[in-house]
Parts: sequence; C-alpha cells; structure tokens
Amino acid sequence: MSPNLAADDADIADAVEAALKSDKVVRYEDIRVETASGIVTLSGVVSSAFQSIRAQQIASAVEGVKSVNNHLTIIALSSAISGK
Repeated sequence: MSPNLAADDADIADAVEAALKSDKVVRYEDIRVETASGIVTLSGVVSSAFQSIRAQQIASAVEGVKSVNNHLTIIALSSAISGK
C-alpha cells in the first residue's frame, strides 16, 4: 500500500467515524471502523437491524468510500442486559 493510499484510508476512516458519531440513531461506541483501499469494514455490535443498515448507509455516503463490508452483529438490548 502506498503512503498516500494509507493516508487516504485513515482520512476515510476518520470521516466515517465522525459521521457515525453525529448520527442520532446509531450507537457508535460499539462499532469499529477499518478502511483498506477505500473499502470500509464495520464490525462490532448494534441493537437492531435498522441500526446496522443505517451504519452501512452512513459509511457508504462518505466521500472516497468504494464499498462497505457490514460485519455488525445484532444483539437485542434486552439480551445484552440480561446476558442471554
């Protein structure tokens, strides 16, 4: 990977993180963002399919993103609290 591509990937990841943080629906604290060659990978947990889809839409809308791999796991909030 060239140094310029690495910088671009870091800038893209930062922009995706900022966009996720500013969203009122997505709980960003449990999402990890990685970027390689403009391809963003989202991993971590969310509490609904809607949040997963919303996170993917947000990441896709960021300038420079070529595609998004959504590896988010959906865990219902009640299950996370009760440990089930």
